[in-house]
Amino acid sequence: MTTANETSSGDSNEDVVFWALNGYGVTVFHLVVAILAVLLAVAIMVLNALVFDTMVIGVAAAAAAAATAAAAAADDDDDDDDDDDDDDDDGDDNDKDDDDDDDFAVFADSYNKSTNFGIAISILQSVGVVC
Repeated sequence: MTTANETSSGDSNEDVVFWALNGYGVTVFHLVVAILAVLLAVAIMVLNALVFDTMVIGVAAAAAAAATAAAAAADDDDDDDDDDDDDDDDGDDNDKDDDDDDDFAVFADSYNKSTNFGIAISILQSVGVVC
Protein backbone atom coordinates (compact mmCIF):
# COMPACT_ATOMS: atom_id res chain seq x y z
CA MET A 1 0.00 0.00 0.00
CA THR A 2 1.42 3.37 -0.93
CA THR A 3 0.72 6.79 0.50
CA ALA A 4 0.46 10.10 -1.29
CA ASN A 5 3.78 11.27 0.15
CA GLU A 6 5.74 8.20 -0.83
CA THR A 7 8.33 8.81 -3.53
CA SER A 8 10.21 5.54 -3.42
CA SER A 9 9.09 2.80 -5.72
CA GLY A 10 10.72 0.02 -3.66
CA ASP A 11 9.81 -1.41 -0.29
CA SER A 12 13.24 -1.28 1.35
CA ASN A 13 13.52 -1.50 5.12
CA GLU A 14 14.67 2.10 5.39
CA ASP A 15 11.62 3.37 3.53
CA VAL A 16 9.25 1.29 5.64
CA VAL A 17 10.80 2.50 8.92
CA PHE A 18 10.91 6.12 7.75
CA TRP A 19 7.29 6.20 6.65
CA ALA A 20 6.08 4.26 9.69
CA LEU A 21 7.71 6.76 12.04
CA ASN A 22 6.79 9.76 9.93
CA GLY A 23 3.18 8.64 9.77
CA TYR A 24 2.96 9.04 13.54
CA GLY A 25 4.73 12.40 13.48
CA VAL A 26 7.96 10.97 14.91
CA THR A 27 11.10 12.48 13.43
CA VAL A 28 14.77 11.82 14.01
CA PHE A 29 14.82 14.90 16.25
CA HIS A 30 12.16 13.35 18.49
CA LEU A 31 14.11 10.10 18.71
CA VAL A 32 17.34 11.91 19.61
CA VAL A 33 15.58 13.98 22.27
CA ALA A 34 13.99 10.84 23.76
CA ILE A 35 17.35 9.05 23.93
CA LEU A 36 19.01 12.09 25.52
CA ALA A 37 16.19 12.34 28.07
CA VAL A 38 16.71 8.71 29.09
CA LEU A 39 20.47 9.25 29.41
CA LEU A 40 19.89 12.38 31.48
CA ALA A 41 17.50 10.50 33.78
CA VAL A 42 20.07 7.74 34.34
CA ALA A 43 22.80 10.32 35.02
CA ILE A 44 20.58 12.10 37.53
CA MET A 45 19.83 8.83 39.33
CA VAL A 46 23.52 7.91 39.54
CA LEU A 47 24.64 11.36 40.69
CA ASN A 48 21.80 11.58 43.18
CA ALA A 49 22.75 8.22 44.66
CA LEU A 50 26.41 9.28 44.91
CA VAL A 51 25.61 12.62 46.54
CA PHE A 52 23.15 10.97 48.91
CA ASP A 53 25.77 8.36 49.79
CA THR A 54 28.56 10.82 50.53
CA MET A 55 26.61 13.60 52.21
CA VAL A 56 23.59 12.14 53.97
CA ILE A 57 24.90 8.70 54.89
CA GLY A 58 28.28 10.14 55.90
CA VAL A 59 26.63 12.62 58.26
CA ALA A 60 24.29 9.95 59.62
CA ALA A 61 27.20 7.56 60.17
CA ALA A 62 29.15 10.23 62.03
CA ALA A 63 26.13 11.03 64.19
CA ALA A 64 25.58 7.33 64.87
CA ALA A 65 29.22 6.90 65.87
CA ALA A 66 29.01 9.90 68.19
CA ALA A 67 25.80 8.59 69.76
CA THR A 68 27.34 5.16 70.25
CA ALA A 69 30.44 6.68 71.85
CA ALA A 70 28.33 8.84 74.14
CA ALA A 71 26.21 5.86 75.16
CA ALA A 72 29.31 3.79 75.86
CA ALA A 73 30.81 6.59 77.95
CA ALA A 74 27.62 6.95 79.98
CA ASP A 75 27.22 3.20 80.56
CA ASP A 76 28.60 2.05 83.92
CA ASP A 77 27.83 -1.66 83.49
CA ASP A 78 31.15 -2.41 81.81
CA ASP A 79 33.23 -0.96 84.65
CA ASP A 80 31.55 -2.73 87.59
CA ASP A 81 32.66 -6.30 86.98
CA ASP A 82 36.05 -7.73 87.84
CA ASP A 83 36.90 -9.58 84.64
CA ASP A 84 37.86 -7.80 81.43
CA ASP A 85 36.36 -10.28 78.97
CA ASP A 86 32.84 -10.56 80.31
CA ASP A 87 30.30 -7.73 80.38
CA ASP A 88 27.19 -9.69 81.30
CA ASP A 89 28.18 -10.59 84.90
CA ASP A 90 27.19 -14.25 84.66
CA GLY A 91 30.63 -15.63 85.49
CA ASP A 92 31.73 -16.90 82.09
CA ASP A 93 34.13 -15.21 79.71
CA ASN A 94 31.64 -15.10 76.88
CA ASP A 95 30.34 -11.66 75.98
CA LYS A 96 27.86 -12.80 73.32
CA ASP A 97 24.99 -11.88 75.59
CA ASP A 98 26.37 -8.42 76.31
CA ASP A 99 23.58 -5.86 76.23
CA ASP A 100 25.74 -3.24 74.51
CA ASP A 101 26.57 -5.54 71.61
CA ASP A 102 22.91 -6.50 71.15
CA ASP A 103 21.80 -2.88 71.15
CA PHE A 104 24.39 -1.93 68.56
CA ALA A 105 23.47 -4.85 66.30
CA VAL A 106 19.80 -3.85 66.38
CA PHE A 107 20.74 -0.23 65.71
CA ALA A 108 23.01 -1.16 62.81
CA ASP A 109 20.36 -3.37 61.23
CA SER A 110 17.67 -0.69 61.43
CA TYR A 111 20.14 1.92 60.15
CA ASN A 112 20.98 -0.20 57.09
CA LYS A 113 17.30 -0.75 56.30
CA SER A 114 16.48 2.95 56.60
CA THR A 115 19.49 3.87 54.47
CA ASN A 116 18.51 1.53 51.64
CA PHE A 117 14.96 2.84 51.80
CA GLY A 118 16.25 6.42 51.69
CA ILE A 119 18.35 5.71 48.61
CA ALA A 120 15.37 4.12 46.86
CA ILE A 121 13.16 7.10 47.67
CA SER A 122 15.78 9.61 46.49
CA ILE A 123 16.16 7.77 43.18
CA LEU A 124 12.39 7.73 42.68
CA GLN A 125 12.26 11.44 43.53
CA SER A 126 14.97 12.22 40.98
CA VAL A 127 12.87 10.71 38.19
CA GLY A 128 9.70 12.38 39.43
CA VAL A 129 7.85 9.23 40.49
CA VAL A 130 7.62 10.29 44.15
CA CYS A 131 7.20 13.88 45.33
